[in-house]
Formats: sequence, C-alpha cells, structure tokens
Amino acid sequence: MALSLKYDIAVIGANGFLGKALVEKLLELEYNVLAVYNSENDSIPSKATKLSIQDFQSHTFEIETIFFLAGSYRSTRLELITLHCDILKAIVIKYYETKHVFISSTNVYGINNLTVSLDSPYVNPSSYGMAKLVGEYIVSAAKKYSIIRFTYLYGSHLNNNSFLPNLINQAVTKKEIILFGEGNRAQDYLHISDAVNLCLLASKKCSNEVYLGATGVSYTNNFIANIVASKIDNCKIVYKEGNEGLTYNYNPSDTFQKLNWKPHFPFEIGLMQMIECAI
Repeated sequence: MALSLKYDIAVIGANGFLGKALVEKLLELEYNVLAVYNSENDSIPSKATKLSIQDFQSHTFEIETIFFLAGSYRSTRLELITLHCDILKAIVIKYYETKHVFISSTNVYGINNLTVSLDSPYVNPSSYGMAKLVGEYIVSAAKKYSIIRFTYLYGSHLNNNSFLPNLINQAVTKKEIILFGEGNRAQDYLHISDAVNLCLLASKKCSNEVYLGATGVSYTNNFIANIVASKIDNCKIVYKEGNEGLTYNYNPSDTFQKLNWKPHFPFEIGLMQMIECAI
C-alpha cells in the first residue's frame, strides 16, 4: 500500500492485543489508519498502512489522532524507558496540535489493597507502572490528550503469558488447574471490545481527562477455575500452598459519568470464547 502523508489516525503499537483490535474497529468505521509497529507486524490487518516506528519518526504526517499503545509488562526496563521517554516525547513535540490518546495501565497504582479510583495514591508501582506514569506526564504536555488506565484486558485472541491463557492452557493440556492458597485472589477483567469502545469515546472528548478502564466487578481465581474446569472433560482443580497474589478492585464510576460509557460484554461469555478457541 502506497504511503500517504495524511491519515485520520495513527496507532502506535498496532501489533499488540489492543492495538490490533483497535485498528480492526477503525478500519470497520472506514478511517484511514496508519498502523505503527516496533519489531513485528504479523497481526496488523492488511487494509491498514503498516509502518515501523523508525520510519514513522523519519517522516512528518498530517494526523488527526494518535493512539500510543506501545510497550507491555514483558518489555525490558530499557525498552520501557525508550518508548515512554524518548519516543513518546519526540512524538508529542512533533505533533503538539494532534489529539493524543495514551494507553496507560492500572499498574500505576502499584500495591494498593483498597478499591482503586482515579485519585488513589501510587504505592510502589513496578517498572512497568512507573514507565506508564512517566508516559502520562509526557503526553499531558500535548495540547489535546486523553489518558486511559486499563485493567486486565482479555478476549478470545489473548495469547500472552498472563493468568487467563495460562489457566485455560493448563486445563486443556494437563486436565488440571493449579491454584495457590484458596484461590481467593480477585481481578477486574475488561473485554477487548469494551476497551476499544472506550478508546474511541476518549478520542472524541474535547477536554483533557484521565479515565479508568475497568468494570468495577472483580472475579476470584476460584470462580474462574470452576467455570473452566466445568467445560473441560475430566479437568480437576488442585490447591497448593503459596502466595495467592494481590486482589485488584476498581471504582470506575468517574469514567462511566464522564464518557457515558459502561462495559457491556459479560465476563462469562468472554471466558467461554477463550475456552472454545483453546479446545
């Protein structure tokens, strides 16, 4: 596809789980999309114009909205610094007049045992969480921006090394699900389709805001394991001694009100779709 210098939207990090889903939705809505990737582009829909981050930086485009989704919790410290300091800073300076939508994470809140809302304190966040906070600070220098702190995103094509794919893989391949403690650790899960809709709404907002991308409902590991085990023949749940991990509860009521948005995709249906893809 020929390279133009004018695009409706650029998605930086287009090869990731959320990036791919966002590009697909934007193309469905008939936007002219520039899909920017770091090292791989195999998941990017063919109808989008694909461009490496190096080539994106070497050109100057006319772009209405830039979504920045680059980096993940699997990125190294150096990669996180490069993406959220050097690259993002250069993009914000170069495209100061463009609307920027920065995809952050609830990891910015760190080890917080309370129900987290937008104004909750940051308690010893991880390197990934700190990188996202730096990115938020940098993007807030743009003339127009939205920041979205997403909780755990899931869907049928999630294939990373996180809890849900690992649990389902255990059930399918080993007929066994291992949980630590009593399986009471809980997490808020947001379906990828709801996350994409939130991104689109935030991109249209005129005021500069921070949003919390969560459902407000958390499910325990035990609850999830029982659903998965019930769908896999001869699958059993095994409880072992060990650290269950932290529970994460969120209160996204401010975001619901600001954007007139609420998640609609039922967790049980999304989980079933993941199971069906794995069988």
